[in-house]
Amino acid sequence: MPNAIALFELLEDNDVDWLVDNATEKQYPINTKIIAENAVVTDLCIILEGTCNVFIERFGNKSIAMLGPGEIIGEMSFIENEPASASVIAIEDIRVLLLPLNKVQQKLSSNAEFSSRFYQALAKFVSHRLRHSVRQFEHLIEDRITAERTNSPHWKKAASFVRQFKDLVSKAETAQQNNQYSEADALYEEIAENNITGISEFMHTNLSDIDESLRNEIGKWMKNEFLPYILLSETIKHATTKPRGYAGDYLIIKKLCDKHVQNENPLGNAIDKGFLKLPCAHAVVNRRKLIANEILSIVNNAESTIKITVLASGPAMEIFDVFEQLDDPKKLVVTCVDIDLQALAYVADLRDKRNLKRQIHLINESLVYLATGRQKIKLENQDMIYSMGLIDYFSDKFVTKLMNFSFNALKEGGRCLLGNYHTKTQDQGYMKFILDWNLIYRDENDMNRLYQASKFGKPSDRFLFEEQNIDMFAECSK
Repeated sequence: MPNAIALFELLEDNDVDWLVDNATEKQYPINTKIIAENAVVTDLCIILEGTCNVFIERFGNKSIAMLGPGEIIGEMSFIENEPASASVIAIEDIRVLLLPLNKVQQKLSSNAEFSSRFYQALAKFVSHRLRHSVRQFEHLIEDRITAERTNSPHWKKAASFVRQFKDLVSKAETAQQNNQYSEADALYEEIAENNITGISEFMHTNLSDIDESLRNEIGKWMKNEFLPYILLSETIKHATTKPRGYAGDYLIIKKLCDKHVQNENPLGNAIDKGFLKLPCAHAVVNRRKLIANEILSIVNNAESTIKITVLASGPAMEIFDVFEQLDDPKKLVVTCVDIDLQALAYVADLRDKRNLKRQIHLINESLVYLATGRQKIKLENQDMIYSMGLIDYFSDKFVTKLMNFSFNALKEGGRCLLGNYHTKTQDQGYMKFILDWNLIYRDENDMNRLYQASKFGKPSDRFLFEEQNIDMFAECSK
């Protein structure tokens, strides 16, 4: 989903500084109406933490969208100078950044160069949001392209694959209804073992090297065909519906690491089991062990206390793995930084139960601040700063800024370790189309180029890979 960081990346640094300097933070309790349908919008609103639902009266006041951290509210009213077209209501306590529209208008009127850049950035942002909305609701469009309407061999292969999957599901459900439980169990196991993983394999084999437009059409169609089945699951459904605003939130990471499968529906169980067998899912589990071992190596070879910061910490499960293996917890101090307050609350609960309050510090900070270089997080003399699942969501410009932030916070000889799915990841089609989990894939040359463009001023010192050999970690020392 496009967000404030994507918008700010299109502006110059001094533009972003002005926007943030003229904005104010505000908190709203749960069930507060942030914007009312048909009301005059006075502020451009950026969600810093928490989630909201969007309602339109003529649709029966049913939620049509969920907005999470980083989302922007009120941009259409600003562009069109019209009242709000929908109501936005907080479904949990939220914190927002409010930018008064009258100040923006004054700035636009007085500075033509700023005005040109701002409108261009806003136009691109709105365009990206529209494209995302179209993808979300394509399954409602009756006149969509289907495989049966074309003679393309690629469409025929896709149609055949989907038909086989549906036939197998039908057989399993029929066996279940007829109390043929052994046969049903075997069929559901076949769905988990072959057909769910087979979706990813099919997309990689048949869609990777074809025209992008055709690939997108087929991929979107397959997503729509599989969506009713996905919604029966729990883990994949969570990644697809993105209740916290993005696919890789702390809950989905925890589900993957716990290999969580708990559905009342046997087909939902089979779908989740199949998802957990994919290389991209295994990589999430494997990188936890990889990073934990790296931290243990640093701590065990040090003569003094080691200070480590994790950016976009999520559930921080690797940190607790480390402390379980340390003979003296005082050897390590960890700072967890995350925009999601619920993720930090989860970490805080585990931390307090394990009596690690002095060893694990929590900072609830917005990625908007990090991306704009305001450096609200005060860190120094860190031995290592790392992130496992952050930079593959963001452009090179943001990653370079994050590297610069890390460089400033590291001590001499300290390490920056950033994880990114590699370009050779074969589940890219599955993640993009089935899960709508859009990432930026990078290779060693990409990470070398980014480190060289940052304050580190040199290529990566080394690369680490988890066991699936697709989640790459590039390390550079100060």
